[in-house]
Amino acid sequence: MEIEPLRTLLSNASPRSKSSLFREQTNQYRALYWLYYDTSNYDSYTDEEKIQLWSLGVFYYDTLGHQWYNNSNWLSDTNVTVCDWYGIQCGTSNDNNNVGNNNVDDGEDISTEGKVISIDLQTNRVRRDIPFEITLLSSLQYLGLSYNSLGKLEEWLFSMPSLEVIDLDGNGIQYIPNNIPKKNRLKELYLAENEIWEIPSSIGRLRNLEVLWLWNNDLEGTLPDYLSGLRNLGKCLFLFVVSRSGVPLKLLTAFVSSHTSPFKPSLM
Repeated sequence: MEIEPLRTLLSNASPRSKSSLFREQTNQYRALYWLYYDTSNYDSYTDEEKIQLWSLGVFYYDTLGHQWYNNSNWLSDTNVTVCDWYGIQCGTSNDNNNVGNNNVDDGEDISTEGKVISIDLQTNRVRRDIPFEITLLSSLQYLGLSYNSLGKLEEWLFSMPSLEVIDLDGNGIQYIPNNIPKKNRLKELYLAENEIWEIPSSIGRLRNLEVLWLWNNDLEGTLPDYLSGLRNLGKCLFLFVVSRSGVPLKLLTAFVSSHTSPFKPSLM
């Protein structure tokens, strides 16, 4: 029964996962078991650290982490921290900023020290779907999973409180969600070389968006007028769209090749 406080903690953090935490065949349960029984430092973790580790554990199991090309240190009980896991970057004591606040002007500083701020597992044989539990990574700013086999862009990714960049180039994605939440911080969205055939009106809710990368999809015709509402795209535009046939769509704004992203510096 000693495991019950942890199960309660995780159930409260992610009510959507509660029933799965009681079923041994689920990856939520596997991650729970791993965290409680297979980590020698369990008693030293704070509740926040337990939630972060469990979230990453679910992600690992759900995306077949044991078959990734590189899974160094993931779920390891050697003398490493989560910040040493392959593809993971944590914040430092110098990274305090406004993460976790959808109002970017409120001036509140929140420490990201020891918290996961970046997941970069591009071209790493990450497969199946991104689990909902990843939303518990409240300081995550960059999610880089390009050229894997995920196949789906989940609408709840956009509601993550600190997420500014989603890079899912080359994943066989067929659509952009119709229910993108209005409250989001996303600045850069990379969906090149997928199978997207339509840009939904919900894209207009990404008010902070500066980069929209849609090269080599199944788009045809002209870009929808509601993209003109994304005023921040004019700052440094990577709105460059070409259909499968190689014929450029009508662009709303000129392509600016000098734009550089701190996460994706070279796109051409």
